[in-house]
Amino acid sequence: MLLRKAYRYRIYPDAAQEELFRRTIGCCRLVYNLCLEQKNEYLRHRKSLSKFDQIKELTALKEAFDFLYEVPHHPLQQAVHDLHAAFDNYFGGLKRKRELAIRGI
Repeated sequence: MLLRKAYRYRIYPDAAQEELFRRTIGCCRLVYNLCLEQKNEYLRHRKSLSKFDQIKELTALKEAFDFLYEVPHHPLQQAVHDLHAAFDNYFGGLKRKRELAIRGI
């Protein structure tokens, strides 16, 4: 029998850490929305755009928005990964539904 344990931690950040968390979340939201807009534009023109292409463009995005240099780069990359995971989950589910409809299930 597999026994699983979980630990719950509560952190109490100071004012500077809390400000960094808020700034990081806001920058991740900006990157997610800009990448979503770019991905939708590519889909309208029937072109493909991988997450690695968008991660490579983060440096150009940082030059356009200087405040993106103030946050760590890993959360920004994770926002791009999350966007593409959402697309893969959505379109993967559609593919599965079509397969079931073809089989008559």
